[in-house]
Amino acid sequence: MHIFKKLITFTFLTFVSLNMGSVIAGDIPEALITGDQKAHFIGLLSKDADQCTLIPKTIMMGDISNDPIKVDCFDKYYGTSDKPKDGDIIVAILNNDLTLDSWIFKVTSEDYRSLKLVSERYNMAERYEKYINEGKYFRDSDLLVKESDLPVKESDYSKIYLGIAIISLLGIIFYLIKHNKSRKAIIGLLFLIAGLLIFWLFNLKNNESESLLESTEQSEPIKIVYLKPENSSQISDEDLKKYSEILVVNNFEDLEKNVTNKVAIWIDKDSVDLIKSEWLNQEPQKYYPLVLIGYNNALYSFRDKLSIGGIKGPQIDWSTYRLEPGFSTWMLSDSKRILKGFDRDVSIEAVLIETRNLSNEESYKIVLKTNDDCLTKSDCALPFDYAIRSDCPYETKCLKNECCVICPIIDPNWNKIEQAIYNCDVDSVMQTHDKNVVAKLKNGGTIEAFEPNLDDVLFVADKVEEKCGKLRIGTE
Repeated sequence: MHIFKKLITFTFLTFVSLNMGSVIAGDIPEALITGDQKAHFIGLLSKDADQCTLIPKTIMMGDISNDPIKVDCFDKYYGTSDKPKDGDIIVAILNNDLTLDSWIFKVTSEDYRSLKLVSERYNMAERYEKYINEGKYFRDSDLLVKESDLPVKESDYSKIYLGIAIISLLGIIFYLIKHNKSRKAIIGLLFLIAGLLIFWLFNLKNNESESLLESTEQSEPIKIVYLKPENSSQISDEDLKKYSEILVVNNFEDLEKNVTNKVAIWIDKDSVDLIKSEWLNQEPQKYYPLVLIGYNNALYSFRDKLSIGGIKGPQIDWSTYRLEPGFSTWMLSDSKRILKGFDRDVSIEAVLIETRNLSNEESYKIVLKTNDDCLTKSDCALPFDYAIRSDCPYETKCLKNECCVICPIIDPNWNKIEQAIYNCDVDSVMQTHDKNVVAKLKNGGTIEAFEPNLDDVLFVADKVEEKCGKLRIGTE
């Protein structure tokens, strides 16, 4: 039985250490926000033999009354083998007993907004540098809250439940040992505990990734308000759920309430009767991008259905026109009207791309913020788990000096045009400066799409020239 007791003790200690490690490891930059240190500061180091004098220049958190600070010199800076020298600028933590914490860095400047840590660029140091540059310790030092006041996360509850389960199982094992019960039962329970630990560790990583992705999506601001019928629309509910930037409303009052800041307005053709034309013609919304989804003729959409912009002209017998499917876009800018119709199947990707074109924005969706700093795209590496996925051609992008994983928004009709060109089924192509491509097929049909990048259609045509002959391509 002695060996079983050792196994039980090992299992229990493993569980405790894993839980402690998940809370402590790598959390020093975050722990400083709510730590009990006396002060957190940027200062100038003066070195005399084995004695160091620190002159605080910027106190980010706490209070220092004994200025300057005299301490025994430390051997080296954290994260490097550099030894302290007279005149170094440092960022340091002063403990309550007036000693320095070992987490001390040499920095490049006294200015917290631009300083860089002189250190190996491991993740924890980069987060620490980022928090300092953002002034996070200044802000949060005045907003400290007790841990007991914070809501318990779902992942914290799972740890509690797992702990209760393991302690209960250990109690059963001790009972079985004490009463000389079956070894098989004891071994089975030990395997069960091991399985619970493995299951918990496996899900911990997944939960962290999902939480980060969820926080990224939830934080994306509303950029589009879509008025549509409650139980139907030109764009499916499933597609709408893919883009958190789109807010769906089902009545005019909710539309009006949510267009207080600049957004794009989408109107489903079956909700046109809910719109007040005089409201659409008022500032500021009359200068917002507007899309009528369901009709492919812009004149019909904005003059005769929505009555906006004061468009004049002769009456037209629209019964002789094919008005569906498609969508039409409108933008009023510097007294210039931009209206355009798209005679094609409606896809959320196509409507999004043209909406962003009107707003001079690139077409992509942010799926993950990696917390890595950057200056250009080349500073960002695509995480392996995104590189191997097939649901999107994921890329990295440097946005506001932070690396992000993005999913380009690709028009599904573009794939149809590519395939038609490869099959030698295209007679001619027209490309516009806003990346709209219309392919005329040899059988008389047409396919309209937005190409991912300007002139992509030229590259596709070049690849098949030997097979299909030179393709006639016009541009405007």
